[in-house]
Amino acid sequence: MPTGTWTLDGEARRPVRAIGVDPLVQLLVPFPGGRLQVTQQAFAAADGERFDVFADGRAPGEWGHWTGGGMTWNAQCAACHATGVRQGYDERTDTYDTQVAALGVGCAACHGDLAAHAASGAPVDAEPVGLDTCAGCHARRAELVEAIDPGAPLLDQFAPLLVDGGDAFWPDGQVRGEDFEYTAFVGSGMHAAGVTCTGCHTIRTAAGCGPRATPCASAATRAWRASRRTIGTARGSDVSAATCPSPPTCSAIRATTTASWCPTRRGARRSASPTRATAAMPTAAPPGSRVEAWYGDLAGAARRRATAVSAARAVFGAVAPLAMLREEQPAWRASAALLLQGYVDREPVRAAPVEALGDADPLVRFGAAGGRCSSRPPRRRGPALAAALDDPRRAVRVQASRALAGSCAPMTRGRDYAAYLAHNVDTPSALHRAGHLGARPGRRRGCGGRPDARRAARRPVRSLRDGLALALARDGQPERAAAELREAVALAPDDGELWFRLGLAEAGRGALPEAAQALERATALAPDAVRAWYNLGLLEQQLGAGAEAVAALQRAVALAPEDGDVGYALASTLLAQGDRRGARREAERVLRVAGDHDGARALLAAL
Repeated sequence: MPTGTWTLDGEARRPVRAIGVDPLVQLLVPFPGGRLQVTQQAFAAADGERFDVFADGRAPGEWGHWTGGGMTWNAQCAACHATGVRQGYDERTDTYDTQVAALGVGCAACHGDLAAHAASGAPVDAEPVGLDTCAGCHARRAELVEAIDPGAPLLDQFAPLLVDGGDAFWPDGQVRGEDFEYTAFVGSGMHAAGVTCTGCHTIRTAAGCGPRATPCASAATRAWRASRRTIGTARGSDVSAATCPSPPTCSAIRATTTASWCPTRRGARRSASPTRATAAMPTAAPPGSRVEAWYGDLAGAARRRATAVSAARAVFGAVAPLAMLREEQPAWRASAALLLQGYVDREPVRAAPVEALGDADPLVRFGAAGGRCSSRPPRRRGPALAAALDDPRRAVRVQASRALAGSCAPMTRGRDYAAYLAHNVDTPSALHRAGHLGARPGRRRGCGGRPDARRAARRPVRSLRDGLALALARDGQPERAAAELREAVALAPDDGELWFRLGLAEAGRGALPEAAQALERATALAPDAVRAWYNLGLLEQQLGAGAEAVAALQRAVALAPEDGDVGYALASTLLAQGDRRGARREAERVLRVAGDHDGARALLAAL
């Protein structure tokens, strides 16, 4: 580790420890309250060159800046970079007293209590390390408990991130970032064929995990490799086999005059891609293309999944993930159940997530219990979520508690959720949930607890202001909701989704011109946002701007031609503008693509 003083953000700082070995090392700088902050400045292990890990203009005061909570080693890094960690956060004093059994990843980090093992006299192979143990540090996940037991099931200790509407994964399931490949792996053909972590990686070495001397050693891995086409040499991969089914992706670039920091060079920061893609799976590749040659019989399935996920992310593709619920792989069924949560008030989606709550695989039940909650859960989903409070896996119980808390339902069995919030109370998201969802230990249950949400929102994190605005709107306080969202867009002025929410909030308080301005900004930043165009069209019609309303709704229809509500809004607007022929034409089109749409049918009858 470099010694001496480093100049960080114009201040002289003296690091006390380092984190990481290869390809990069970051430094730990002591801060008040027992905190160790991980620097954005790092140095390459290969040549010692310093560089900024993010280089994206993060400013002091932001959660993701190196001085912010997102880069606090105690809460964000220690669990996977040390052994036997006890975070030791005291909410009353906002301080840490973090204790570790050993700095670095020792044997006990994966094998548990070594004293008990030694006393038993059992051979090492009697206690193998399974996928759940590896996933604890190789998944994007939330910790549900503080005391991690390496031998316990993953879903009893962590809530993993699934392929959803966010940007952590490509639509085909490939991980976009580094090292967190669990979700992509369990959704891959490799995992379905029986390949495990130890098929390509050794576990028990003095230096920890690493590539096998003989890659693809397991029978399942050899069978998988033999059954698939070679897609090129996986240069820079952890595994040196030319036909490795997990080629690396580039998750960071070291911009220098001498080298690019990516997988083809020593010192690359990379991520294995268990879906066998080095970029997002194209959703429309012609037969016989290179994609077909590389993927073989996987191309069709991967493309169908990518198309379904992309459609669901576009908001109006509600039905698209339904076919994924018939997937054999639980990981994809879980993602489908999660993606469908936002559309449980629509047919034919309504019953699917409820049925998924009874799936035999806990990962699917976990996905089915997730998603955004509403003040009035659909009639069948409420009882199903209540039953999930007694699920054998803690992650499912926590998800169900979170959903039910949003409905102001009694939380008589929400202890796991309360424990999760208590353990993560040093994070803004847990503070917000504790206040907004009303499940904080020691607080009155129900829909109260707003002080916690307000305290969280004082931190400069735009998502918390967004969440607080939602809570205020549900409480019938549209003025305050809009004020919170104005603060949120000030923190993230290029976030189209926030501008969209601000537009809705302004409309909710009757400020229609301000709402139109916000929605226009949303469509400029996110030109494919169907909901923004749709609501802008409705608003322009209210403001008497008929031509602008038609133009906005035409754009929405072009983006979501099969959504009957969008088409009906255009037909109604055309009729209001005196274009009877255009209104009839659009209403007829709606009936062709959306079946018996009552509004379109009534409009045609009126014509």
